[in-house]
Parts: sequence; C-alpha cells; structure tokens
Amino acid sequence: MSYTNHRLHCSTCNASVSIRAKHIDEFIQSSCLAPEYTMSYAVGNLHTHHSLRICLYGGIYICKRCGNTSAKKLVKLQDPCEKAKAHGKYNLNAYKNCTKPRGFPEWPFKSVHMVDNVI
Repeated sequence: MSYTNHRLHCSTCNASVSIRAKHIDEFIQSSCLAPEYTMSYAVGNLHTHHSLRICLYGGIYICKRCGNTSAKKLVKLQDPCEKAKAHGKYNLNAYKNCTKPRGFPEWPFKSVHMVDNVI
C-alpha cells in the first residue's frame, strides 16, 4: 500500500480509496482484485460493487455483463455481478444496438445523474 493525495493505493492492482471513505477498513482487509474489476463509482455513501463492469451509456450506468442499470439511485449496482436475467438481457441488447434501455423514458440524458468518483 502507498499513500498519495489523501488516498490509499494498492501497489499490486492499482485500486485506491479515499482515506475519508467509510469502507476504508474493508478495503485494507480485502484481498487484491484483478485490475479490470477494480473500478467502483460512488453516489453519496453508496458504491457500485467492484465485480461489475460499469460504463456510462447515454447518462446512465450499465454493467456490461449483467445489464443492471442506474441513473439516480444505486439499487442493483450495489450488488455483485450476476448472470443476466431477462431485464438485463434487454438492456445489454439495447446497449449493443445503441437504443433506449428499459425504465428510462427520457433517455438519453443530457447530463450525468451520478457522480463518477472512482474509488
């Protein structure tokens, strides 16, 4: 571990966390993750699960594996990635075809509704 600019950094996988994060103890005690799964996004006191492959798509966040989405609140994106269910498959198909995902009638959004602070 190293400390730079109020963040702890894992020297193996480059994951980092703010020293002010509520989950810092969990970060310190956890095992090192593969580099492609270390991205996590913060919304208030909530964080996306590190196992998700998150990308920004028209102002919403979508997991490119399970198809779960979020624009304003973290619901399914707090949980570990799972096998895509019917809803997720629909969203993944929409993502691949650049069309509107379910549950977002005003999509695409003009501005991002979530803060994308990488931890």
